[in-house]
Amino acid sequence: MDAVTCFITDDRHSVQTLALLVGTDASYARALALDDLKANLHHQAIEVWHGERRLFVVTRDDLEPGVAAHG
Repeated sequence: MDAVTCFITDDRHSVQTLALLVGTDASYARALALDDLKANLHHQAIEVWHGERRLFVVTRDDLEPGVAAHG
C-alpha cells in the first residue's frame, strides 16, 4: 500500500483533522492510529482510508482497559 488517509475526530474541533501516512500498510496504520488515541486524550476516533475505500475506524472503545492518555 502506498499511502493511507486518516481523519481524526477531536473533541476540541467541529471538523476532522487530516493526516496522511505514506509508505505504510493497513496493520501498521492501525497500530499508529491506536497509539495516537493513547497519546492524545482529545482524539476520539480515527477513520483510515485508502483512496475511496474506508479500511477501518478505531475509537477509544478499541483501547485496552486502563490505558491512560497523555496530554
